[in-house]
Amino acid sequence: MHQADTVWDEREDDYPQDLPGPLEAGVPSLSRIWKRRIQLLLIALMGWIAQNLGWGVSLAIHAAVAFILGFFIVPTTLGSSAISLETRIGNEEEVRVELTDTIDSDQTSIGGAPLDLTPVIQEVGTTEPINSKLLEFNPDIQSTSMVNAIDRAAGGSGKGTGVGVGDGIGMGKVEFFGTKGSGNSVVYVVDISGSMASNGRFHTAIDEILRSLDKLTKLQRFYIIFYNHGEIPLFEGYGKTKLLVANPATKTRTRRWIKDSLGPGGGTNPIPALEHALRMRPDLIYLMTDGEIPPETRDFIIERNKKKIVVHTIAFQSADGRLILKNIAEDNGGTFRFVP
Repeated sequence: MHQADTVWDEREDDYPQDLPGPLEAGVPSLSRIWKRRIQLLLIALMGWIAQNLGWGVSLAIHAAVAFILGFFIVPTTLGSSAISLETRIGNEEEVRVELTDTIDSDQTSIGGAPLDLTPVIQEVGTTEPINSKLLEFNPDIQSTSMVNAIDRAAGGSGKGTGVGVGDGIGMGKVEFFGTKGSGNSVVYVVDISGSMASNGRFHTAIDEILRSLDKLTKLQRFYIIFYNHGEIPLFEGYGKTKLLVANPATKTRTRRWIKDSLGPGGGTNPIPALEHALRMRPDLIYLMTDGEIPPETRDFIIERNKKKIVVHTIAFQSADGRLILKNIAEDNGGTFRFVP
């Protein structure tokens, strides 16, 4: 881009000799007249912009016009000589504009011809009236429209009526031997000692376990730890084990393993199985036995249950261990049930 060159050329010969010089007549600069005309034109232009364009676009154009005018509408003092304005842009042809007359702001004619600004004023008057409502700022409307526009650009926003705590998944339902509980994970600790062989207790207990598993959903997890004088975890998962998803495939595999691998026998000590169950940190633990259990079982659970896991207890067809089972349930927020 080439830089514009501006040349001010003062020539005595071009100034009319029959008119007094500007300094002699006290005539102000011609730029004042042009400034007035430009201002009138701008008023008309701004009125049209405000009426036909949005307020945001109008504001931007107004600011741009005001900025540009700062370079053109400046005070100018003319001497007694005529002035010509020469402008060259790069190698383009020179353009000369001569200003040979100066006009007083109080004059009504130039060289005998009347100075008439009526066309300019009439042009302003022919512009349609500006609707004042277009220029009013309504905070409610504007803020709402702007927020909506931002929401659309950002992909929208959601609204809710409640406040939730947790992972957004409701607690599942569990039931074992008629004792109902709420939780998304459960561990069954089931007695299969030698006494469970009498009166069909073992088979009744197995059927109840499988019935409970069938009611679990895919969103729930489970594990089973059988015990006699030691623990017998599901799938012989000794050591570090994980809760299993209660899907159809896992339920089928569990059913097959129980029927093929278990049978009643041995003594009765649930402590190793309870230690394993507490280590898995489920929401619920069901402890079932058909007889007496070691008295230290209660204190062991109190000491190890730091997570405050709910422990439900079931005395199955025997009241021998009823008192300790009831205490364990009360200590751990569970329910005791006797099943005759």
